[in-house]
Amino acid sequence: MKTKTILSLALILTAAGLFGMGSQAALYTAAEDLVDKMIAWSKECVGKTDVDCSRNLDALRKTAFKAAEFPNELAQDTTDDKSPDGDAIGNGKAGWKAHWRMYQQLFIYHGKCFNRYDAKECREMWVAQDKERTRLWHLYGPEPRWRDFPDALRHRTFKPIPTKRHENHLML
Repeated sequence: MKTKTILSLALILTAAGLFGMGSQAALYTAAEDLVDKMIAWSKECVGKTDVDCSRNLDALRKTAFKAAEFPNELAQDTTDDKSPDGDAIGNGKAGWKAHWRMYQQLFIYHGKCFNRYDAKECREMWVAQDKERTRLWHLYGPEPRWRDFPDALRHRTFKPIPTKRHENHLML
């Protein structure tokens, strides 16, 4: 009986770990797909206004908004956690909901602002996101997925840039 209990507990813990890894993999896959589309569009269409480029830009934006749905669903997934930022339940980390919303907002930002990052509303949106990241990281520590998240989305650039290894310093 003890062996069955221990085995059951081990399976449950393994499944929980795999779910966590699955959600992280899904986040990265959505991000990398979006970055690939952004790079392709930039190579083909920067400075052009033809119909194909407009259609591809619309598709790129839809990809960004679709990618934003996944972190949003995870942030709203549990009714047990009444905290707007997410309490540390079980092995969870406090601020988990807010961290998923951070990724959601980043996808939305790129969906709204790709190819027009210098527009006033886009600059304001970026500053607001930076303030939210600062708030989260001061309260809960750096988000562990952030370091591996595609640089193009974190930095709004498609060129390699040096990455700072100071986790408490926000990388723009």
